[in-house]
Parts: sequence; structure tokens; C-alpha cells
Amino acid sequence: MFYEILVPLDGSTHLDKIVRLAARTAIVGKSEIHVLCIVEATYLLPLDRMAITMSDGLTYPAANEQTEISNRFHADLIVMGHRNLSRLQRSLDSSTASRVLEDAPCPVLIETSKDG
Repeated sequence: MFYEILVPLDGSTHLDKIVRLAARTAIVGKSEIHVLCIVEATYLLPLDRMAITMSDGLTYPAANEQTEISNRFHADLIVMGHRNLSRLQRSLDSSTASRVLEDAPCPVLIETSKDG
């Protein structure tokens, strides 16, 4: 049974399918689904700058907080998607899903739709 479900989203085209898959694995009234926004490490800011104001005039928090949360979270299940990479693309840029599968301390469920 999965009570703490982690859903890391990175803006991929099929996030609705990933969230629906996580919801189907949840136990009504008992499971918690934690959705995290995963960002590139380049968006991390020095600790003395915890927000940045962009040209659109809006202030965005640094990604440091989300990164720290993801490092501390202990899930029973991780539900995520993956990019459908060719062999050449995988050799140049390893799959995040593959790395999670190798390192995760809990089961990983991967949504594999190709139809966006």
C-alpha cells in the first residue's frame, strides 16, 4: 500500500497523465500525493539571493527550497514520466527516469505515453 506518493513534474507534455496515474495508485482518504516542481540546477541561486525579479516584473522564488524538500522527502512510491529518447539522445543525455530507477529507495511507477 502506498500512503506517501511523490510526483516530480518537470513540465513534460503528459503531466496530466502522470497525475492521473498517481491518483489511481492512491488509497482514498489515506494516501497523500505530493507534487513537486522539478527545475534545472541552473535556477539555483546563491543562498543570499532567495528570489529573482525577471524582466516581466514578477519575482520568482529560487529553486533552493524545492530542491531541499525533494532531498528530505521519504515516499512509499514515486510516480513520474519520462522523455522518449532515441539511443543517440540517451548516450548524450542520460535519462532522469533511469537514474531515479537506479537510486530510488522505493518503487517507481513510470507513465510511458508517447501521445503527449
